[in-house]
Amino acid sequence: MLINSQDLDLTKIKLVIWDLDNTFWKGIISEEPIHKIPEYAKLVKDLSLHGVVNSICSKNTFEVCENKLKEMEIWDYFVFPSIDWTPKGKRVLNIVKDMGLRPANVLFLDDEPYNLQYVNSLDPSIVCSDINSIYHEIEKQISKLPLNESMKRLKQYQDLQIKVASSKDYDSAEDFLRACNIKLQINKNCEPQIDRITELIGRTNQLNFTKKRIDKSQVGCLIRDVNYECGYIHVIDKFCDYGIIGFYALQKTEHKLEHFLFSCRTIGMGIEQYVYSFLKYPKLDVSGEVVNQLEKNYQPDWIQLIDFIEKLSIEKQTNGNRILIKGPCDVSQVVPFFKDQSLFDTEFSYISKIKSGTYIEAQNHSSQILLSHSIDASTRKELIDTLPFIDEEYFSSRIFSKQYDYVIYSILPDYGLGLYRNKKNPLIILPYNQYTIDYTQKDSWMSILHDQSTLSDEEILHYYQYFKDNYEFIGRISDDDMIKNLTQIRHLLSPSTMLIIQNGAELPYKGEYKKGYEGREVLHHHLNRLLENFIESHDDNCFLLDVNTCIDSNNSYLDTINHFKKNVYYKIAQTIQQYVSSNNEERKEFKVRGWYAVYVDNMKKIYFKIKAILYPIYSKLKKL
Repeated sequence: MLINSQDLDLTKIKLVIWDLDNTFWKGIISEEPIHKIPEYAKLVKDLSLHGVVNSICSKNTFEVCENKLKEMEIWDYFVFPSIDWTPKGKRVLNIVKDMGLRPANVLFLDDEPYNLQYVNSLDPSIVCSDINSIYHEIEKQISKLPLNESMKRLKQYQDLQIKVASSKDYDSAEDFLRACNIKLQINKNCEPQIDRITELIGRTNQLNFTKKRIDKSQVGCLIRDVNYECGYIHVIDKFCDYGIIGFYALQKTEHKLEHFLFSCRTIGMGIEQYVYSFLKYPKLDVSGEVVNQLEKNYQPDWIQLIDFIEKLSIEKQTNGNRILIKGPCDVSQVVPFFKDQSLFDTEFSYISKIKSGTYIEAQNHSSQILLSHSIDASTRKELIDTLPFIDEEYFSSRIFSKQYDYVIYSILPDYGLGLYRNKKNPLIILPYNQYTIDYTQKDSWMSILHDQSTLSDEEILHYYQYFKDNYEFIGRISDDDMIKNLTQIRHLLSPSTMLIIQNGAELPYKGEYKKGYEGREVLHHHLNRLLENFIESHDDNCFLLDVNTCIDSNNSYLDTINHFKKNVYYKIAQTIQQYVSSNNEERKEFKVRGWYAVYVDNMKKIYFKIKAILYPIYSKLKKL
């Protein structure tokens, strides 16, 4: 469908497929210097933050475009990129198919009318346009979409991209599915998940067999109706946790499905067929088109039904919300592994709602934890009024104002951020972005704020001039100052609060380095030794959460030395669970031998206890 700006409805778009030459940038990259369009790079990030995923379909050389997009620090925001010299039409359809999306939820952007017409002829439901025609309309509508700062949908499709690539190593789809270790849970306690169930009923189409749309109040009545059996479906495999992806409502007397629907994310996995067989092939009036047909007397053999999706639990119960986890946004991925997430207060990097969508991360630097505790009202107001990367929330940490049993703190901001001293008041020292780059230089300032905010050029120049006139770059925090800050933080916390500090990874990252990250493992090694000395000198109420015990190879990394894949975050969550649930004697053993060795020993003890019970029974049965 070829559209103009007035026809765009961004709420229906889940994927934007970008052309590159004369669309994402001005010029032909294979023939001439190209001119970046920073507004479009920022748009890709904004779309990702609002749950819309981005891909590429371009006639170009893959490596050339990949390197340019990495230079622009935007490559990681694209999934399923298709960059070669073959015609675009079928490649666009393949992207949509691999991602399991409805074509009507896809926007294809290209500057060539021929390409737009070609894609439209292959599938008229795909929304097609020139970016110049609809850019302002996208920018206008994007603010109406729900914000998702963790970019959960992008991460889900990054996992799917790995999965699709892995499938090519197998001779058949069934062989690949058997290797995926797919596990499925059917949960009939639907009340706690009523919002997600309502969302699924309202938004799913390709695998929605009845297409009956009802609102939240009607969903509530349905799941409480004794004449219906209702259940939601949660799926995981070795690649990722898909979350709640399906729902059914079965009329008991007639053994007939009122609702039977599944997210497009699981197309091709056989989930709907497995649930249909689990329910004993009930009656089903299919409405409209669905991508997969159901069969009677058939159950996929590659899916395992389990009683529950494992979540870590903290056995030592606390009084209310008594654990604070604080640090960069990536450590937020630890929390979802816990069954009772209400135990945690969280303070992560965030997108400012009042500072033009600016990304704010420096508040978790040790210097700012102390500054937020000591700053007076007038200085606080001055910083908020004069700098785009500081807002009211910046100074709102609860680390000293609330009594916690545990404070879990990632010290990576100290390892990576650069510091700037106020020329008039040397006591005011502010972190801002990478320590390897001086942001009192105009080019650096302009590029980073264009990427991380919606400020205009005029506003950026205004802030930049103030920053340059009033602050001087002093580089990374000194070793002595980092330890002094940690010592003061430890002093300000209650003696009964256990401070758990997560360090930096030391295994070299072998992928493409982001600008400023070169050789970071050497710095991490040096700073980790200082941190270990600090922990040892505060043995009674400090504990080292060593990420290096959770990393086994370069495959543990996502895109930098600071970002890990899910299995690493799961191990980090296990460390936290083991420590918080342990007694004092076990904690001493953790310090001496490491949490993982203790964990393995405990598993061995359980194994031998079970063996001691079952082996005599087995021996008797064998004699019979």
